[in-house]
Amino acid sequence: EQYKKMGITGKELGILSALTLGYREELDKDVKESFSVSGAMHVLAVSGLHTGIVWGILTWFLTLGGWCKPLHEEKGRRWLLGGILLILLWIYAFVTGLSPSVMRSALMLSFWELTYLMGRHTSRWNPILAAAVIILLINPLTLWSVSFQLSFAAVAGIMLIGQKMQRSISLKGRMLQYVGGLMLVSVAAQIATMPLTMHYFGQTSNYFALTNLVVIPMAGVLLVLGFGTLAMSWCVIGEWLGVATKWCTWLLREVVEWIEGLPFSTTQI
Repeated sequence: EQYKKMGITGKELGILSALTLGYREELDKDVKESFSVSGAMHVLAVSGLHTGIVWGILTWFLTLGGWCKPLHEEKGRRWLLGGILLILLWIYAFVTGLSPSVMRSALMLSFWELTYLMGRHTSRWNPILAAAVIILLINPLTLWSVSFQLSFAAVAGIMLIGQKMQRSISLKGRMLQYVGGLMLVSVAAQIATMPLTMHYFGQTSNYFALTNLVVIPMAGVLLVLGFGTLAMSWCVIGEWLGVATKWCTWLLREVVEWIEGLPFSTTQI
């Protein structure tokens, strides 16, 4: 309702509601098809990507953009900051509906934060396996959820394949490292999830790396603008943010539809 009051309507409203709040009732069928064909459907389903971006945003704000790092290193304040961070993260997880992918990422981030706060080191596999066990203890039938399978397959692919690829390829320059790292992570996740996407959806996107290169940074910008619009909706700043959010959402849709229209954008199985 707040988005509507800010003048965000139509396809942009559906995309923004799904991307920021996990509310997909406003999504247009054509929009779903465009995002599916271009390989950007994961952006419309609140998942580990969104939770990770929200985690980064919250950390940035709670440390005042890094200015409070010395305070963050003090044990007492470190626990206070970590506690606030975890509470806000789980509030976001509940607001978006606690899908298996959101639960997985929220649990993993919680375990990593607690490990850091206690000053301990653990295997990188412990958080993901512990998250899987907890989710399946709550509801064993989640094992057959497409969201559960795709989420854990993507993370396993990034950890197994992506890190090896990053070690074997040396890139110089900050921008090149960012772009190369993003593409390698996309390829690793796609390799791991491709058998599942072909089985469940009967198609696979051929331009997923190009899509993620554009869509993931834009998703981060839209999360900041979207939450900023909601937080400041009571004043004129909220109206300005609403206008910026609307045009950024429109740009995201245009990019996705352009990629969808490229030759051989998808392979039907």
